Amino acid sequence: RYAHYSRIAANYIHDCPPVDLDGTGYGIQVKGGSRGNVIEDNVLVNTAGGTRAAIAVYHASTNLATTVDRNVLRRNFIRASRNEGIYAAEGATIENNLLYDCGTIGISLSPRNTGGWGVFYGQLTVRNNTVYRVTDNAGIGLFLSGAAGASSIVLSNNLLLVSGGSRLAVQGPGGFPGAAAQNLCWG
Repeated sequence: RYAHYSRIAANYIHDCPPVDLDGTGYGIQVKGGSRGNVIEDNVLVNTAGGTRAAIAVYHASTNLATTVDRNVLRRNFIRASRNEGIYAAEGATIENNLLYDCGTIGISLSPRNTGGWGVFYGQLTVRNNTVYRVTDNAGIGLFLSGAAGASSIVLSNNLLLVSGGSRLAVQGPGGFPGAAAQNLCWG
């Protein structure tokens, strides 16, 4: 059920099923409770079903405690993700990724409600990423969900180029729990 201290690297993942059946459609999915994993230098093309992400990491802890064993997503190239490019809930560092032509959202940061374990959200660092074009008319380059109890979200040095229609470079709640600095947004 858990993957700890693994490395998923240098893979070419393409043409995952476009229909979300039995959990299919993800390019790479690391289940909740997994920690210390490194996902790097992968190429993902035409992945993610209608409600899935090309790369999804959920939460690193299992008891709502802060963990230093973050999952790391770095230097991945995602092209034509049918929904979200990257999704993360808690305990992740997302850095130096290139996302091109995502369907609805480039990078999505949202809470994960596990039922028995609680709601996980926070301890997220998103830096030095490039999101170029989101194909949905209401698409978003970087989405932050509001959630009570969220903590420590840092957004820095990201390039978010999203234009046309009602597309947004960044969408998030007022007073989000973290810091944002030196992000370049267009759209």
